[in-house]
Amino acid sequence: MRTLIAAVGDLHCNSTLGLCPPIVNLDDDGTYYASRGQQWLWNNWLDFWGHVKRLKRGHRYKVVTLIGGDLVDVDMKKRSRQVVSRNKSTAIDIAGMALESVLDVSDNLTFIRGTPAHAGMSAEYEETIAKDCTIAIKNPDTKMSSWFELRIEVEGVKIYSRHHSPMGRKQSTMGNPVNSLAAEMMYYESVDLALFFHNHRRYDTYNNYRIRVILSPGWQLRGEFPYQWTPPPCVGGTLVVCDRGRYEVSERDYSLERGKIWKIERLIQ
Repeated sequence: MRTLIAAVGDLHCNSTLGLCPPIVNLDDDGTYYASRGQQWLWNNWLDFWGHVKRLKRGHRYKVVTLIGGDLVDVDMKKRSRQVVSRNKSTAIDIAGMALESVLDVSDNLTFIRGTPAHAGMSAEYEETIAKDCTIAIKNPDTKMSSWFELRIEVEGVKIYSRHHSPMGRKQSTMGNPVNSLAAEMMYYESVDLALFFHNHRRYDTYNNYRIRVILSPGWQLRGEFPYQWTPPPCVGGTLVVCDRGRYEVSERDYSLERGKIWKIERLIQ
């Protein structure tokens, strides 16, 4: 059976700029309403998984979803005020609502551990969520439900994945560290494809190296720190169809319109 790998990461659920359902009930009987930007993210999230469902039905794929880290954002270092709640239960509830669309279409899930500053030390939030997911693939070595790094063979295609990866900050040089990574991996990995996340931008080495390296985008709008140096984030996911030792990659990304240019006369009326 052909298998579809659906790879998404950096959802940052519980961030006021991350993936969030339209309404979140807080533990103090209050209510959080998703911002306009978050509503845009949420609609595209539903569209993405609707697309995966259509592919599954049309081609009879088995779907294995890869959650690539930073599923939640609890701002462990307290560097920002851009969080929905400091309550662990609320953060997990938001992630659970986001995963409903994933569970609806997935046959199995793999959870990659993200950044401790976002997902807690030892990825405690991601591990907690993964343990509650009955279709999560466990790490047979550690017996944990989430992975620091993942090596799997799918229909004869060997895939490596982890959350962190290098990437240049400038648009003109962002691919240089990724190309170096692809070259270095040929010395110590015997895989066909490597999937990384963390940078909230897309990059693909295609067939320039024996191991193809793909950086998949995230599902978070640009916060106060990234405004200092990054271009607008890329939003979306990576789809990989594996079949008898071969694979085919497709992207499903969404672009947020840049801010409009205001005429000064309108601003000073």
